[in-house]
Amino acid sequence: MNEATIITLIVVPFLVLIIILMLRELYNLAKCQKWPSVEGELLDSGVIDGDSDRPFYASIKYEYEINSKKYKSKRIAFLKWWGTEKYARKIIEKYRSNKPIKIYYNPSNPKQSVLERMPAIFDIVLTILCIFIVSYGAYLGVMESL
Repeated sequence: MNEATIITLIVVPFLVLIIILMLRELYNLAKCQKWPSVEGELLDSGVIDGDSDRPFYASIKYEYEINSKKYKSKRIAFLKWWGTEKYARKIIEKYRSNKPIKIYYNPSNPKQSVLERMPAIFDIVLTILCIFIVSYGAYLGVMESL
């Protein structure tokens, strides 16, 4: 086996895993469009100053009740990417009031929930673009090793 084949055998499965995870997020995004909503309570929120890979992101914790059972979650939406501090603060401000917040939940699995069913179009385009780039990289790796 040559060096290109060995690298391909290591890298391509990792790239396939990334593609599968991104496709799963797109699938969940499509699925959650039909989820019912319930009012819930904001428990905590803030802007997290991450690292160089993920500079700023909004952190929101909330609680809701389905069929007399309480659930807690932190998921804001599917396909949410990191961004600027201003972007993260804009999301936090949307949920800062003392009013109940609308939470969308999976009726088949009520512990799965989101605050926003539709992410920014940029997030969708970026995810699809990443799928194509990673797929092309995997394809090139396979072709190189043949």
